[in-house]
Formats: sequence, structure tokens, C-alpha cells
Amino acid sequence: MDDDPPPKPPTLERVTKRLCVLWANTFRSYIESERNSDPKFWDGEVECLRDWLFKHCASELTGRERARHHLGAGSWERRDIIADSWDRQAAVPLLWATRALDPLPAWDFPLGWEEVGIDTSEFPDFTSFCKGPILPIEELEEAGRVMETVYWRLRTPIEDSRDGDYRRMLMGRAAALGHVLLANDGDLALSDGRSVATLDDEEVETVWGVAMERLYGLNWLCGQEEDWDLVTADTVVDWLWDENWGEPKRPSSLVSKISAVIRTVIRRPGGPQ
Repeated sequence: MDDDPPPKPPTLERVTKRLCVLWANTFRSYIESERNSDPKFWDGEVECLRDWLFKHCASELTGRERARHHLGAGSWERRDIIADSWDRQAAVPLLWATRALDPLPAWDFPLGWEEVGIDTSEFPDFTSFCKGPILPIEELEEAGRVMETVYWRLRTPIEDSRDGDYRRMLMGRAAALGHVLLANDGDLALSDGRSVATLDDEEVETVWGVAMERLYGLNWLCGQEEDWDLVTADTVVDWLWDENWGEPKRPSSLVSKISAVIRTVIRRPGGPQ
């Protein structure tokens, strides 16, 4: 049997169209949450958004996205409003992959469109913002491993001391690779040095959501699936397992950059956009 072909990142054209769709998803989510304040105004905004989206990005829409945007204003399910509001976090690695952001921002800070340089007062032109070329697949995959490690830790709470020992062991291995930083307790560290084990429920929900969406974006960039809605955020981290663990390799320049960003505490953005 022939080996599977090596993964290829999507083209620059596809990435810029996907960014347009993600922007449209977040804007429509915002409209749905605000519509009752001025139905006539927001209904008109939905029509303009739909016309722009289907004119410029129709080929990148998934079946579910197409169906949602065909719905009239005020008709989205609450779960879709919430889910699509997170799409701005999935857009961050796409902007980085097109060289519109450098380095890849820290994983524990939610970033809005304006924080990454996108003017939210008008329909964005990502073709002028994302010059490319797309970063090499090796850099995308390395960033994916970093984010998979982070998300694996965030989605696996420590239930007893043995679980804690195992998680700290894997975090130690990830730190040896330069993928993460460790807190004083040996667990995954946030940008401010705190251990993720000290987070309250609200903080966990925020960083969990950011990491998951960033992993979605990176997995799509690495060619996991053509269809955005079929991409998963599965966490295996098999390179950290006993049977695959050997002498840690020297961290790549990419990972060094990510680690440098993690060490820098940046302003936590706010606002709906």
C-alpha cells in the first residue's frame, strides 16, 4: 500500500477566504446577540453581511455555515451564537501562518480582531493584510504540537495524586522540548507564571476555549481536513508517551519565539469585537 501523501497547508487564497468567513461568523454572532436593541438596523446589517460574504467567500463556506447565514436575523440558535463568537480565536493562527502576525501570540490571552490589527468598522480585506507566503508545514505542525499539549493539559483536570504526577511528567517532557513553561509546582504555567492548577472556573473556561480554537485553526492549516467543520481538536500528544520518548531535541526557533511570547504578559483585550 502506498504511504499517505505528506500534508500540505491550504493555499494563501483559501486562508484569506477562511479568515473572511471567520470574521463574518463573529460579526453575525454579535448581530444576533444585539438585534433586539434595534431590529431594523441590525436586520439591514445582516443583509449587507450576507451579500458581502457570498460574493467574496462563497467557495469557502461549509454547508452548515452557508445554512446559518441564509437564516434571517434573530433566528440563530443560542449555541451557534456562542460557538461562532469564538471564531476570532481560531483566526489567530491563520493570521500568523500568512505572516500577518509574528510571532504567534500567547495561548492564554483571548484576542479580538482589533488587537490583531483588523479594522472592525468595515468589511475587512484580508488579501491586503495577509501577504504570505504560507509558513512551511514544519512550522505549522510544530505550533500544532505546542497547542495540542496545552489543550491536553487544560482538558484533563487532576483528580488524584497519581493523575497529577502523570500530568506533571508529560508537562516536564513538553518543557524539555521548549513547548511550554512550567510553574513552581511543575505544572503548566500561564504567561504570568501561575500554574493552571490555581485557576478558578471562569479562568479555566476562558483559556480552555482559546486553546481549543487555536488548535482548530492549526489543525486545519496542517491539512487535517479540507472542510472546516470536520476539523477536530483531539489531543493525543503521543510524542510525549514513554514508548516514543527519547533524548529531547533542541527547540526550534519557532518554539523559542512562542516561549518568549509566553514569558511576556500582554494586556488582556476586552470588548465585543
